[in-house]
Amino acid sequence: MKKSFALVLDQYDGITKNAANILSGTLAPFLGYEVLPVLTYDKMPENMLSERTVIAMGRVDNHPILAKCAELGLITVPTKSEGYSVYVGNSPLAEDSEIVLIASNDENGVL
Repeated sequence: MKKSFALVLDQYDGITKNAANILSGTLAPFLGYEVLPVLTYDKMPENMLSERTVIAMGRVDNHPILAKCAELGLITVPTKSEGYSVYVGNSPLAEDSEIVLIASNDENGVL
């Protein structure tokens, strides 16, 4: 079964907000949305990881999904300013689910 997508951020302000708006606007037409759902981790429903394909984006030190996936070795935490790491594949956080990770160590890397 094809799952719908949602963009889950560590925060929705500043550079991260701009990055989210760019990504949402770019992906939405390809995914069949007028607007891709965007929310912050603290507002994410408990069952979202199993019910949707989550695109987790933000700073690793401020985003529990990214931190857990880094701990599990799915992504490498960037060490340089403006660096980022990307993972697309099976989610270790929810059975039969996929996840997209866009991780950085600073806001500029998110953009």
